[in-house]
Amino acid sequence: MTLDRDFERIASAWLADGPTELSDRVIDVVVDQIHLTRQRRAPRVPWRFRTMSMPARVVALIAVGALAIAGAVVIAGIGGRFSPSQTTQPSAPPTGATISIPPLTKSFTSPRLGYSVKYPDPWTTTPARVVWAPGNTIAWGDGAMDELTGATARLSVASQPVPDGPGSSPMSDADWMSSYCRADTALGMSKADCDAQVAAWPVVKIGGFNGKVDLDGEKALPGTIGRVGESLVYDAVVVVAGRAYAFTLDGHVDRPYFEALLATVVLDPGNAVDLPTLDETFQSPSYGFSVASSSAWTTTAAQQRWVGLDNGDTVTDKIAIAGTDTTFYGASQLLGNQTYDQFLAAFHANTVSGVPAGCDGGAPSSWPPIQVGDQTGSLEMLCNAAEALVHVDKYVYVFDWGNSTFNTDQHLTFAAWKVLLQSISFDPITANRTKTFTSPTYGYSVKIDPTWTGHAAPKPWRDYSNSNDFMDTVDVTADQGFGMMSQALNGRTFDAFVNSFYQGQLAAIGTGCVGGDPSKWADVQIGDKTGKLEIQCGSDEALVQAGDRVYLFEFGNPTTGSGARFSIDSWKTVLLGVTFDPAKAGT
Repeated sequence: MTLDRDFERIASAWLADGPTELSDRVIDVVVDQIHLTRQRRAPRVPWRFRTMSMPARVVALIAVGALAIAGAVVIAGIGGRFSPSQTTQPSAPPTGATISIPPLTKSFTSPRLGYSVKYPDPWTTTPARVVWAPGNTIAWGDGAMDELTGATARLSVASQPVPDGPGSSPMSDADWMSSYCRADTALGMSKADCDAQVAAWPVVKIGGFNGKVDLDGEKALPGTIGRVGESLVYDAVVVVAGRAYAFTLDGHVDRPYFEALLATVVLDPGNAVDLPTLDETFQSPSYGFSVASSSAWTTTAAQQRWVGLDNGDTVTDKIAIAGTDTTFYGASQLLGNQTYDQFLAAFHANTVSGVPAGCDGGAPSSWPPIQVGDQTGSLEMLCNAAEALVHVDKYVYVFDWGNSTFNTDQHLTFAAWKVLLQSISFDPITANRTKTFTSPTYGYSVKIDPTWTGHAAPKPWRDYSNSNDFMDTVDVTADQGFGMMSQALNGRTFDAFVNSFYQGQLAAIGTGCVGGDPSKWADVQIGDKTGKLEIQCGSDEALVQAGDRVYLFEFGNPTTGSGARFSIDSWKTVLLGVTFDPAKAGT
């Protein structure tokens, strides 16, 4: 980690002979949204929306803010070095100050970076969420570091695989450290300068391995824990088994404090996880689960339902992991009259018949537990693959780590697969949508659970209101369900219809519970179409165009009662099962 120590000195050096481009630091701001509780209409369907000429729905979209900071000279960066002529002496703690090392009673195991460390009880931990790519600088708050933070001190840790050097041979430890020294081009360090620096860095033990201290008590600038001018920063790096680590301590600290933390480190590069940013969620259209995914990966939904014991390509959802030979597979099915243990025994017997001897994972009673979302499953470890099975509600779920070659260097690591398993969310209420409700009026069909009940609309929808009288409805539970309807656009554009629909809501109920300007509505997937989602106080609406028709789907969203099991995510899963056929709609 590099701390740019003195703004004026670095700026002068840059103006004298520095490069023309500097490192950027970008801070992203997270966007949140918030949602009409309907009155009950009829005893038969108490969840339904109240009848009115205009919907009494709601929404308060939280205002969105964004902040981007790009400085000509980075003041509190991490990831570059300074030239020998700029070297400063380590700064001592304030006169009379005594650094007391608190008891290191808690242990943190990094979920992604391949190490563990002990830390004081009051500290909080924030795991890294993005990859520290080779050659990139890192900075506090950029998500590439684990951060363990107390009131007066913070330990930040990053790690990355050592890249190849010239000729595709692995980069040496010293060369990696030299590249770490040169990472911040704003300081104009040459390789020779950094090689000399690295040779002079003091040796320190990190988890029993020899590392190097590259910042040894420098004064910390903005971004540090504690007061600027008094806080110090220490940084040390180590390379073990082809993986590089950087440990940074800042705040009201000293060298013994830093070494005490480093002495508790256990390096475990084999369990490091170099996943890309998991910026998407794959929502299974068939099986009642979702899992974190990357926009760089390719997802394919199952072509058929999984029944029986064979969970091959056609009956599983698949996520092809770019840059590897690994595919993540998932599926579920009803257990029926058998117990979970009975299913495992039959599943294992089927596995034995299809794999080489010794590659079947052993008897299910010997399978170790494995974390799958918020559930504990059973791990069947095969020779070049693995399967995690878990029992949720009335269903058994299976998730596979499948590799198309025996080249382990090409696999997504087993540790990374376990991280994906931990990101899974279960929604068994949508896992058995094997029945189809086809609208007799509106030109669409939707997959539903056989226990849900569909009702056709009493009247056709022809204006901008959306009362119960115009809706096909599906009862999911006694107090919750969803409604659907459509009408011809008759020369209007979709955007013009949506704006008129929204203006009608404003006129009927004011701004308190409508969904904000339609231009701000989020996208939502409805069958093979992309629609617009209006988030409301107690219900939600999705509108989409298919052919010359506009379709509206509405979700009743009570916050109490058994119907709360059917969430907005459940409804979005149902929307994936919509098929449009506007040619068969009435007038």
